[in-house]
Amino acid sequence: MHGNEISGKVAFITGAGSGIGRAAALGIAQQGARVALIGQNCPSVEETAHLIEKAGGAALAIRCDVANENEVQAAVACTANSYGRLDFAFNNAAKQGGVIVNTSSTAGVRGFARQASYVAAKHGVIGLSKVAALDYASDNVRVNVIAPGLSKTKIFERMTADNEHGADQFFDRIPLGRPGEANEIASTFLWLCSDAATYTTGAVFVIDGGLTI
Repeated sequence: MHGNEISGKVAFITGAGSGIGRAAALGIAQQGARVALIGQNCPSVEETAHLIEKAGGAALAIRCDVANENEVQAAVACTANSYGRLDFAFNNAAKQGGVIVNTSSTAGVRGFARQASYVAAKHGVIGLSKVAALDYASDNVRVNVIAPGLSKTKIFERMTADNEHGADQFFDRIPLGRPGEANEIASTFLWLCSDAATYTTGAVFVIDGGLTI
C-alpha cells in the first residue's frame, strides 16, 4: 500500500545507477513516487529504471554530470516537464514545498588525517545545507543531510579488494561490527521525504553503526 504523502509525487535522485542512490530510487518508487534517475553511467541508470518499471512504477532515466550546472538545470527542467512537478531531491535542487536531502559522510562531522580536501568538502556540504535550510524555510522547502559511514557500495568493495586484510580492518572500528546496507541509508531519505518529517530541517543524520560515537 502506498503512503498517501509520497504516492503520486516526483523524486529527483542523483547517483541512481547503483548503491545508495539506486536503493533510494527503488524505495521511493515502491511507495508510489515517480522517479527521475540521474547519473553519468547510462546503462546503470537505465537498469534502475527497468527495475522500477518492472515492479509497476514510473521512472525517467536522464544522463547528467552533476558537476555541470547547465546539465543539472536541464535535468531538473526535463523532470518538471515530463512529470509536471518536483517534490523531492536527493542531492540537488527542489521547488516550492519540497524536500532536499544532501549526502555528506562521517568526514563531515569529524576529521581524518591526510584527507584535508575530502573532509573540507564534506563539512562544506553540511554548512551549505544549513544555510539553505534557513534561506528556503519560508518557501516550505526542507533541507537535511545524511552522513553515511561505511556501507556496501562499489567504492567500499574496491577499497577492501585492494587491501590484504580485506574488510575486517574496517569492521573492527564499527561498534555494530559491519558496514551499512544501501537500503539502511536510503530508508532515512525516505523518512525525510514523508509527512513524518515535516518539522525537520537543517538536521544532519549520521548513519554509521556507531563509528563516530
